[in-house]
Amino acid sequence: MKKIIAVVLCLTIVFAFTACVSRPVQTVEATTISEKSNRVSTKSVADIYMDIVSLVKSDDFLEVDSARITELYDIEAGLVAEAYIATFTIPDAAFPGQIVLVEAVDEASAEKIKDKLDVKLADIKSQAESYDPVSSKLADECEVLGSGKNVAFFFTDKYSDMEKAFFS
Repeated sequence: MKKIIAVVLCLTIVFAFTACVSRPVQTVEATTISEKSNRVSTKSVADIYMDIVSLVKSDDFLEVDSARITELYDIEAGLVAEAYIATFTIPDAAFPGQIVLVEAVDEASAEKIKDKLDVKLADIKSQAESYDPVSSKLADECEVLGSGKNVAFFFTDKYSDMEKAFFS
């Protein structure tokens, strides 16, 4: 009897770990930047970044070295002409606020960058939906933006203001 109980407990543990680890693979809709928006910004990414940074009111705003874009977002450095990355705290959210603003070397590279950032947003959404309603709601409201060679990922409670600044 003890052996049967031990086998059942072992199988229960194995299935429990399997259930925790396995997640359905999320697919991201393939949408081109031109389909996302017909608006085109005439500003440089540096100017757009300065406008967007002024919207963040956080004591722990941290600019991240743009050379870490491959490590953090799986974006090949060769696709990027210029990049700005920052992180900060969002009140009541487990996930940090993120700003990623990239000027790609060309529009084909911008599409690849956008795809990588769409995957990042989908990952946040998938992880947050089970335990962080604030981040989950924000992930539903945010999307990756594009304008020509410029791509932006804003995960923040100030998304609509940043979107306006991106396209201004």
